[in-house]
Amino acid sequence: MPGADPTVLRIEGLGKKFSRAPATARVPGLGRLLRTMAGFAEPDQPVELQKEEFWALHDLNFSLRRGESLGIVGLNGAGKSTLLKIILDRLRPDVGRLQLSGRASGLIELGAGFHPEMTGRENISANAALLGASAEKIEHLTPDILAFADLGEFIDSPVKVYSNGMKVRLGFAIAIHFLSDLLVFDEILAVGDFEFRQKCLHKINTLRADHTFLLVSHNLRDISLFCDQALLLHKGEQILLGQPADVLAAFAHCNRHLTPDEVRAKIKSAPAPAAGSADDSETDSPAPASTLWQYIKKRATRPPFPNADPAAPPDLSPKLRNQLFSPEYHYAEKIRDVSFRWNLPRNASGFYYLAGSPWCAEIAFTLLAPCPHFRLALPIFNRQGELILAPDTREFSPAASLPAGPHRFRLNLDPLPVNHGTYWVYLSIQDDPAHVFRKYLANFMMHNPSQAFGLVKTSPIWNLTEDSSPPGDNLTRLL
Repeated sequence: MPGADPTVLRIEGLGKKFSRAPATARVPGLGRLLRTMAGFAEPDQPVELQKEEFWALHDLNFSLRRGESLGIVGLNGAGKSTLLKIILDRLRPDVGRLQLSGRASGLIELGAGFHPEMTGRENISANAALLGASAEKIEHLTPDILAFADLGEFIDSPVKVYSNGMKVRLGFAIAIHFLSDLLVFDEILAVGDFEFRQKCLHKINTLRADHTFLLVSHNLRDISLFCDQALLLHKGEQILLGQPADVLAAFAHCNRHLTPDEVRAKIKSAPAPAAGSADDSETDSPAPASTLWQYIKKRATRPPFPNADPAAPPDLSPKLRNQLFSPEYHYAEKIRDVSFRWNLPRNASGFYYLAGSPWCAEIAFTLLAPCPHFRLALPIFNRQGELILAPDTREFSPAASLPAGPHRFRLNLDPLPVNHGTYWVYLSIQDDPAHVFRKYLANFMMHNPSQAFGLVKTSPIWNLTEDSSPPGDNLTRLL
């Protein structure tokens, strides 16, 4: 509605206290019940903390607008779960104000409300009814829920025979199809197998523009990729609210033995990023990388090239290969005609690369739908599954949008900074944070005549100086 307030959630001076003693913990609730029965209003401010009481949350202030995503981070005991319970109306705050425009629903304990004797199909109707859905809406959305959960013939079996993963699939499918104004996730993006996680992320990506999300996660990559802003809590207090990169950097200073004021002091005394660094997002002129990104996008109309003859897969067991390099994935609804080639020569043993020579690769594909958060990478692993390099378009533009249609990218690493050994190359195409395509491409042998040691090749410069002054304070005397 034009002119309507876009704020979905507003929290002002929010606080919640608990007691460490069970008997003492019942007193506030009993007093509140008696005041309500007597018709007295709640006081504006809580009484002072009594013996054995502590603030689980204290003086929280933030707001969320429609279409925004907020990530909440903090150590165990920081107050994250308490905050979610208050937002979902499972707890009442002792002080402050919470204003919610619409309804909040939580994807926290998926499948916890399933009746074990009822079938999956019957549980869809029962859970949707609990979420306030009408019978007509349930009937209309049930086919979509069945397709998303993809449980096959098990959908008509009792839930008690389901595995935990099957319950998660059904629970998420129900929750994501009966949306509220605010969706609350608590570590839910970490559940399920790789393919189902990608399906969930693609579904969430289609909803991000029009729905408001609140995510609690210990996976900092999810916070960085998924959220527009982040909130750091420490021992119940709000430490920092801002851009995810700044909040995650501040999170590194948290320690359970430090007070909130000590954490704030450590953050304040931390050195600021150097001017012109990769973390400096406020610059007067665009970085050269942005120009390179624009150059790459201009090349996107060229026709795709023939697919290269793939190398043999790594000589590892499928279980170890998936464990080390993660599963392959193809989101057929969004991408097709993916091809790859590089300039490495090939002999009877396979591809090889001579140290110091150019290393170039080209990737072509056709997007069937736009990628608002496009990202392409070529991660390179060694035999032990260690990630050696991960050249990534995110280095050019963290939030690039790529339209539907044919596209072609070229990567130059001149030279490839690795030493003697065998390496495996993967192709990763993402609509952050979801994968669109991920596949093993080939492996190659690195030939290095110098037989240098170590994983990566560098060009160090050593100088013998005539300086005979004593060591400075920043040196450690070994003898």
